[in-house]
Amino acid sequence: MSMLTEEEDASSLGSASEDSSASSASSASLQRLRTRLDELRKTRYIQTRSNQSRLGRIVRDPSHLSDDEFKAYFRIARRSFGAIHALIKDDAVFRSSPAARGRQEPSDLQFRVVLLRFEPVMVLPP
Repeated sequence: MSMLTEEEDASSLGSASEDSSASSASSASLQRLRTRLDELRKTRYIQTRSNQSRLGRIVRDPSHLSDDEFKAYFRIARRSFGAIHALIKDDAVFRSSPAARGRQEPSDLQFRVVLLRFEPVMVLPP
């Protein structure tokens, strides 16, 4: 059985307190990292981003587009769009059923989305 001298006992106490301070510094550092990570998760993006893409804004409100721009995006003249929309807007497909959980988007918005989604059709001569 060995006995510790006072010098060895003091040095072991010193190293224990150094370990303790190093451990508390690591804990503090780890806590700062966790806090920063939580902040990043809340913001997700460093720079603020728009909720809607440019195309989404155009589909929702094309009123600022010229007639040529409207035709370029939707591949139909604004006047033709209005005429077709007037024919289909009251159809039952555009009304939400009582069992539906949410409301449908307006019929003109749905029509614009369909026009964007359709691929251009190539008509071949007979």
